[in-house]
Amino acid sequence: MVGSHRFAIAANAIEEIRGAERLMPLSPGAGGSRVAHHTFDARGRRFLAVDAHLLLRIAEAPPQHILVLGGADVGVLVGTVDRMHDIREIFPLPFALRGEERRWYRGLALIDGQITPVLDPAVFLGSRETFRSGIAPVAVDQVRPLEVVPA
Repeated sequence: MVGSHRFAIAANAIEEIRGAERLMPLSPGAGGSRVAHHTFDARGRRFLAVDAHLLLRIAEAPPQHILVLGGADVGVLVGTVDRMHDIREIFPLPFALRGEERRWYRGLALIDGQITPVLDPAVFLGSRETFRSGIAPVAVDQVRPLEVVPA
């Protein structure tokens, strides 16, 4: 969860889930950005902590967990972590999403009867070229229009 909003991210993008208790503020001039103000240490290395609230422009809440991304020295600050879900299909984004948010998401998934945005882990690294986790892009034949049926 980021604030009160539920998101999904590919499990193979996450190397580890940690508590956010040991965040360290970035020192001035240390290369922070609008969305990264902290670092943390793990496995003998220093990681940059990207705040999902700031990136997705959602009202801030104190981070509870860090999703450590595989293949990069980056973690994502989030609130609660729900559980693993088996997502069989990822649906395309609606055309109403026209701005930079189109690059934030791989698509939409139906989880427990709720439409849930599936985050693209590369957005936390600034560009797809720098992401080295080995996540395969979704093939066009795996994406189909989402049908929402009123209850």
